[in-house]
Amino acid sequence: MISLFLGELYSFNLTRRIVLVIAGCVFAFICNLVRTAILVWIGAHRGATAIEAWHDPAGLSILLVCLFGLWLLSLLMRRQAEAHIPTASTDYEHPPFRFNLSLVASVIVWLLFVEAGVHAWYRFHESRIANSRCVTMMAAARLGKDRRGTDG
Repeated sequence: MISLFLGELYSFNLTRRIVLVIAGCVFAFICNLVRTAILVWIGAHRGATAIEAWHDPAGLSILLVCLFGLWLLSLLMRRQAEAHIPTASTDYEHPPFRFNLSLVASVIVWLLFVEAGVHAWYRFHESRIANSRCVTMMAAARLGKDRRGTDG
């Protein structure tokens, strides 16, 4: 998604946008391979609990590496694009920006719909998991109490 945003931000042509999207996929794939290798190495040397502790920081660092990598690539592509554009004698540098209110409103409605759907899905599925864990934990606690009572 950031590739599409950067392509629009810098007004790239279709070819440069496709290159940016493909580069984003490649960056994400390579960064996730590195993240997986790091987490496996941590797990092999420090145990499974260390993987839990390092999972989120590793994911965040990979996210930032991909973000800044794509941003730098888009800046390089922008410089190359500006170097190949012949200078024209016009009175303005950029066309005026037009704000499309209907597009922005539809994107906001879509985001709210997606957020509500995700929230409802997790609420439905997590409620069943939470109840089964409580019952399982209570049964395990009773089992331990029964064993202590009969052994002692």
